[in-house]
Amino acid sequence: MRTTDYRHEARALHPSEFYATGGGNCVDYALATAAFLQHHGVRSYVGGFFPPGEQLGHAVVLVPVTEVPAGFASVTISGWKTEDGRSVPDGTYVPIDYEHVGGFSNATAPNAELTRIWRPEHLVGLW
Repeated sequence: MRTTDYRHEARALHPSEFYATGGGNCVDYALATAAFLQHHGVRSYVGGFFPPGEQLGHAVVLVPVTEVPAGFASVTISGWKTEDGRSVPDGTYVPIDYEHVGGFSNATAPNAELTRIWRPEHLVGLW
């Protein structure tokens, strides 16, 4: 068993760096979660939620679902492209935040909106 700490990082860490150094920021948690899901055959994306007009936001993993589990939050995506220009499949996605599966932590501002989507493999090293 291992614990991780939430801390600021200047760039997005590869999941192996995240675990080796013992933590990171919201992007690093999202990348580690996306890597775990990919290992188990689940394609996911990293979503950036920002309050209107703000430059600082919060990153969470977005997992496509055919049915939203009871009590879970969801986001409907239609016609979106990732930050590197690739199409995101239309559908319903459940968020995984660093402390919440199917919801958002208090790091996501109440008025935050999904404004960006990244492919996890494109995000490593950026930010």
